[in-house]
Formats: sequence, C-alpha cells, structure tokens
Amino acid sequence: MALQASKIPQLESRIKRVLEVVGVRDLDKLSREDLLLAMGRLLSVKTTPRSSIHEVVKELRRALELAMKMPLKMSVDEAIVRAIYTSPPFDSDALNSVYRVLLEKLLRDTINRINELGPMWRKRLLNLIVENVYNIAVAQETREYKEKIFEALKEGLEVK
Repeated sequence: MALQASKIPQLESRIKRVLEVVGVRDLDKLSREDLLLAMGRLLSVKTTPRSSIHEVVKELRRALELAMKMPLKMSVDEAIVRAIYTSPPFDSDALNSVYRVLLEKLLRDTINRINELGPMWRKRLLNLIVENVYNIAVAQETREYKEKIFEALKEGLEVK
C-alpha cells in the first residue's frame, strides 16, 4: 500500500520511501500508536548506545511545549506551523522533511486531545509522549530501522 499522493504531493520519492520504512503507508489512516512508533523509528537515527533522553527527543519536547502553549495566543494552525519549524533534529533535509510531516500529525492530534485536559494532565501527556518516543528510538528492535532509513536515502540519491 502506498502513501496517498493527494496528501503529500510535494514530497520527493526518497522522503516517501523513508516514511514507508518507518511504517507510514497512509497519513490519514495513521493511528496515534503507529505515529509514535514511526517518530521513534525515525529518531533512532540519532541514537547511540549511550544516548540520553535529552539528546534524542529535545526537539520533539520543545515543539510539543510550544504547540501546547501557543493556541492560547493564536490559531491552532499558526501554532503548529511555528512549532514545526523550530530547530530540526537532523543534518539531513530529507530526514527533517519526514520529521516535520510526522510532527505536524502528532501536534494536531495532541492539541485536539489537550483541549479537554487541565494543566497538570497536559504536562503528563507531553511527558508520556516524549518518554514513549524515546523508548521506541533506543529499543534494540528499532536499530534495524536506522540502517533501513539510510538505505532508503541512498537509493533516493542514486535515482536522481
């Protein structure tokens, strides 16, 4: 099953290939659990055996915190755009593009959920998201995705 072309027509083939490697086939039908798995698999590229939680998910935490605070001052769409374009975690434009696609979906889902929560529960939700993504990124079984992601990026370069 391929990604919906209408949803992300501007993405080049290697970005679509990386999304498929991390488990994203259709952005519209992506469950929250699959979204967290995909984000963790993507962030596994940054991990080493001794990576701290701060090293791996600091950009994700910062974007989530910004998005959770901003809707009080501006529209949800504007808050999400500002949060997405904070410091990206990778040196690769392709990986940053994949990260932004996943982050936008995660931010929209999270902001929709926090409207019903008080401040303490919002912070707990943020911490749970960050902790789960980190645990996925450093898990032994996730390390295989790191190599697959690099292979997908190399294939995309060879095609051009």
